[in-house]
Amino acid sequence: MEIHTKRLTLRPIRLGDEKEIHEYAGDKEITMMFWLPNDTFEETIDFVKKNAQEWESEDQTNFEFVIILDGKIIGGCDIDLGHSEDRTYATLGWIINKTYRNQGYASEAASAILDFAFENLRIDKIYAQCDIKNPASFGVMLKIGMTCINDKGTRTYPRTGITSGEYTCMITREEWVKKSQKIYLRKMTEEEFQSFKEYSISDYAEDLIRGEGISREQAYMDAEKEFLSMLPGGANTEGNYLMMIDDFVRKGKVGWIWYLFEENNINEKQVFIADFLIYECERGKGYATAALNELEAMAKAEGYSESVLYVWEHNIPAYSLYQKCGYTIAEQTESGTYMKKKL
Repeated sequence: MEIHTKRLTLRPIRLGDEKEIHEYAGDKEITMMFWLPNDTFEETIDFVKKNAQEWESEDQTNFEFVIILDGKIIGGCDIDLGHSEDRTYATLGWIINKTYRNQGYASEAASAILDFAFENLRIDKIYAQCDIKNPASFGVMLKIGMTCINDKGTRTYPRTGITSGEYTCMITREEWVKKSQKIYLRKMTEEEFQSFKEYSISDYAEDLIRGEGISREQAYMDAEKEFLSMLPGGANTEGNYLMMIDDFVRKGKVGWIWYLFEENNINEKQVFIADFLIYECERGKGYATAALNELEAMAKAEGYSESVLYVWEHNIPAYSLYQKCGYTIAEQTESGTYMKKKL
């Protein structure tokens, strides 16, 4: 595999990389990295061998890449799960050959590895740390969207015993999705609408059964009747927007959202979310928050002042998500809650 950025190529470390890696890994001027500089070429050989073998492991915890510019290895970048027992977070690190520093290569590579990690690993957040006397690395962290969460840490270098201050920065999956503008909304095709219709009627009927205690037969009849009354023109019903949520990076569908623009009872312009789904296999990746952010930004730009939705009482995960995204209780019913958010 290879990752390509505007100027760089990143690929897994492999045997044969030792000489170019040792050019920077053996640099005696390195003073602010835990395990560098390497005293001998043999140490670099061992490092390459160990991390190349990681890529062949079924239980891989460290993903070590080399950074290549015009065919030459100019640095390394890694994402490491080894500090997380449940593998819900990773740590990010990088190094650039001093000849190639101060040209933006570190942030370009680190940003690409950030994307790799969130796209391929089921992690919630990524951390990075640096010495407080290393403004260049701290600047990289901020540039790729991280936030400093601790500026009063300390670190002790095992090779020298020297203790120094430490910055810790972090980015969550949701922050990354928002930063990368990873999703976009597009109109459903007729085929997608038919799948949506079938699922939506069935899902609403099940909500009616659980929320209102009616029979299954009656629930399905009521659900279909209400669906057809709301969307008499199908996907082209005037005033209704039936949109697929697509992952811009992976070029794949991750869910859908149905909304309409309207006025409330005091003539305020609002967007009402009638149905919203992220496919089960895509949940926990920040798509729901990103889709809501996208819709809310679009509605606000069009002059709408709030976003409104309804959540069933039994749908606790959805209720928690909306609360987390800034929605508050507007009105409670016997079977659920109307929630709203000022835009």
